[in-house]
Amino acid sequence: MEEKNPGIIALAARFPSRIMTNEYWKIHHSDLIDKRRENILAKTFTPKESNRNTAIFDRAMSPYLIDPFQGCIERRWYAQGESTLELESLVARDALTAARIEPHEVDLCIVCSFPPDQDLGVGNAAYLARNLGLQGACWNLESACSSSVVALDTASSLIRSKTVRNALVVTSCSYSLVAPSSEPMSYANGDGATAMVMDQVEGRGVIASHTINTGDTCGIVTTTLDLDLEGKPCKRMRINRGSGARIREATEKMTLACVHGVLKKANLTLKDIDYFAFNASLAWVIQFYQDLLDIPSNKIIDTHHKFANTGPVLTPTSLFYGAHKGLIPEGGLVLFFGLGNA
Repeated sequence: MEEKNPGIIALAARFPSRIMTNEYWKIHHSDLIDKRRENILAKTFTPKESNRNTAIFDRAMSPYLIDPFQGCIERRWYAQGESTLELESLVARDALTAARIEPHEVDLCIVCSFPPDQDLGVGNAAYLARNLGLQGACWNLESACSSSVVALDTASSLIRSKTVRNALVVTSCSYSLVAPSSEPMSYANGDGATAMVMDQVEGRGVIASHTINTGDTCGIVTTTLDLDLEGKPCKRMRINRGSGARIREATEKMTLACVHGVLKKANLTLKDIDYFAFNASLAWVIQFYQDLLDIPSNKIIDTHHKFANTGPVLTPTSLFYGAHKGLIPEGGLVLFFGLGNA
């Protein structure tokens, strides 16, 4: 009998109903756009000198330097009355229904709420377990924008070791809650949620993983405690000065380390991969990945134009749309990658 391996048996994605286009900022925050054009684009993203380590990134980025929105076109934001927990609950039920698994049959649920909307805590795990009627373990996991990849790896290891039979991985992003429209980073971000059901499968399943830390990016983003319009405590997230240059320096190094690291463990090459589920956090980053790794355009998909940056939701969204568009052949090999800046 062929040994079973951990694998994804169902995948779902959901996004809020409110569509935010660039026109909103042009009408309501024209001063913010002018400031972006005059200050941030010129100082943060213009290379000081030629550097072969950032040349590929710069080449992919250069067409967007004159655009104050840096390639962002649309984002999905929560409308009045919508919440992170509601979206997580809906997408989790979608995935469980597709997997034909009842909530009480779930052994483990791993939740990344980035950030949660219940309180100033670390995640919605207990609230989601209550909403769904889960009986097994349910805990929070946070690794910034790479949380979905780390959660997938964690669930795979626990299934492989037979610690649990199956796992539900739920990831959400609520950037609009920590960067309202009056904040400089607001236009680049969106909200959304995905859910993956993992179980033992026939065939390959999850073959290998390779993870490194992102200590080189510490301090790029700052999260502070502030007061909202009603005077209630809330979190605010801001990009720090000089972060653009640091992201350029770190992205190539970390991408190559992880991609070649996992290929080596799996005894595969880039040409063996049928589809690349990569995080489209910036308008040019998919082009950067293509150029850096020589990926054919029919093996990778860019969701940035529709959803902007949705943090840890990015990678499973790419996987979802790759499957939806028929880009992943039956029995094909997928490379699942996410980068979480600190």
